[in-house]
Amino acid sequence: MAERTLGKITVVTAGTSIRATVNESDPLHRYPAHSYMVEVNSSNTGKIYVGKSDPVDRTNWTNVIAILPPPTSNIFPAFSATVTYSVASFNMAEVWIDADNSGESVLISSIEA
Repeated sequence: MAERTLGKITVVTAGTSIRATVNESDPLHRYPAHSYMVEVNSSNTGKIYVGKSDPVDRTNWTNVIAILPPPTSNIFPAFSATVTYSVASFNMAEVWIDADNSGESVLISSIEA
């Protein structure tokens, strides 16, 4: 298994979900992962929403997997998911991010099989 970073993912417009693989050469390609982690940026001021498909509905929480609060001076909230019995069960192209505020971002890392 190998660590992989999908890099800094910035929500350009709040309310418009962005694919976790937006920085990849082919964002729609299947990027299998054993586990992944989403960590908020230290400069965020609003909540981050991690979703399983587009759109991530911040109002009704449709397709929302996790809600991450803004960071504090010494805590950077993160969400992680792992399936121990099924290697490569996540497709990172099916993970979506939204935010309360435009321009906020996350760091996404994964463990590939």
